[in-house]
Amino acid sequence: MGPILLFQELLPCLEKAADSQKGERMSVSRAAVINITSKFASLTNMTDDKDWLNSIPYRVSKTALNMSMRILSVIVKNLGILVVCIHPGWVKTEMGKEEAPEEIADAITRLFEKLSQLNETHHGTLMEKNGTPIPF
Repeated sequence: MGPILLFQELLPCLEKAADSQKGERMSVSRAAVINITSKFASLTNMTDDKDWLNSIPYRVSKTALNMSMRILSVIVKNLGILVVCIHPGWVKTEMGKEEAPEEIADAITRLFEKLSQLNETHHGTLMEKNGTPIPF
């Protein structure tokens, strides 16, 4: 519920930002809500291996995040507010552990590079770190 409540609280500010640049394409520079999520929340790509059992709460919470943002993206589409969920990849974090192939700094740099490229074609999507769509 946290991301939904935050979205609701920030909506007036997002609307004001989007209105100030009316006529511009959807972008992070105009008004955007970007969520860090996981491709493991994709119901379409779910497999039946036992690894899924090890992280049910995490995956269910990310699925809820993705669905709530998808719904909110439909609600705000005509307002010019970009909504995107991005899977950053497997990163060396407390959760990702040391065996993860990517350093935090590299993941952040790549995400910021991708953010500058987001537009209305990405609105309401769940995507890989490189911009490839992930099916819900």
